[in-house]
Amino acid sequence: MVVLVVVAEGEEEEEGSINIEMRGGELALRRSSEGAGGRQAEGGRERDMEKTRRKYLEYMSSGSLYGWGEVLSSYRETAGGFTPVASAFVSFLAWLNTINVMLWPSIQAVSYQLHQLVQCVNGGEDESREHLLSIPATEEKVTHAKISIQGLDRFSDEGVRILMSVSLQIGAGQIVGIIGPSGSGKSTILRAINRLWEPPSGTIFVDGEDITKQSVVSVRRRCGMLFQTPTLFDGTVAENIRYGPSLAGEKLTDKRVEELLKAADLDPTFGSKSVIGLSVGQAQRVALARTLANEPEILLLDEPTSALDPVSTKHIEESVLDLNRNRGLTVVFVSHSLEQVRRLADVVCLVANGEVLEVLKPSDLANATHPVVREYMAAAS
Repeated sequence: MVVLVVVAEGEEEEEGSINIEMRGGELALRRSSEGAGGRQAEGGRERDMEKTRRKYLEYMSSGSLYGWGEVLSSYRETAGGFTPVASAFVSFLAWLNTINVMLWPSIQAVSYQLHQLVQCVNGGEDESREHLLSIPATEEKVTHAKISIQGLDRFSDEGVRILMSVSLQIGAGQIVGIIGPSGSGKSTILRAINRLWEPPSGTIFVDGEDITKQSVVSVRRRCGMLFQTPTLFDGTVAENIRYGPSLAGEKLTDKRVEELLKAADLDPTFGSKSVIGLSVGQAQRVALARTLANEPEILLLDEPTSALDPVSTKHIEESVLDLNRNRGLTVVFVSHSLEQVRRLADVVCLVANGEVLEVLKPSDLANATHPVVREYMAAAS
């Protein structure tokens, strides 16, 4: 167990100070032991922890870099117990969060406009990349564009270009696999679709609507995302699954929880289990059920099986295929496994150095013509 306690050097841990613990892949918040004069009622502590965990969940879904300042400030306000140094640290994080929220969208917008101006002065991009790379539609699936990406660029803080005019159209109900070398921008594309980083206005559309014109919460409910490493809250499996809907004032019934567990290839009776002691594969399927609880239209998977054994990988893949067939979910996933891409994907998007180089059906991967793609395919085979 790794425990992080925020205290000043040379000071003892104060009563009621907050500890951030990772237990078996879970995150938990607890306070240090309190003396007889400072002990709170059990009900009050539960309310404090619930408020803090809600703050954490909101910031996990918003992708705010400095969200922890707000989380810890919330705990300080409801439960108290920080040292002076820790209080100053929390205030600093909260101030950074305010600056991030107020200024970052404007900075991105200005950066994007300057980049567009430079392109115009230099004569624009290569004409061969001006068109949208449309993902071929399969005969049995709906073909209207669910996700449209148009000229998406991203630069690092050092000015290095991470994405280079990425343009794609993904049909509704398709399963799209994104492959390519590490650091090529695959995960960045996924994070842009559900605004874990803020794309420039007019670059990403879902059902024809600019996602930057919608609330972040609504975008993330439509575009659920599953990460490589699952993060679960302390408590039962059912409590984890109910978190998302509860933030919108909805309480899931036991029957609905059982349906979600079944959709994630877990036994319907699994809901009463504690998350402590779950295997990584089980935790990932609980995270999938929690994502499905928000009833997303699009499922974004960022290497969801890379840390799993073959049996757990098979369970996750079967769940994804069933969700696609039975619910018509549009699925976009990142993988380094060519075999997994061949098993799941309708089409494959090959990305390298921030560019979409080729879009092919899995059966045509051997016929890729771009030199970088052929080199990657040869190394990955």
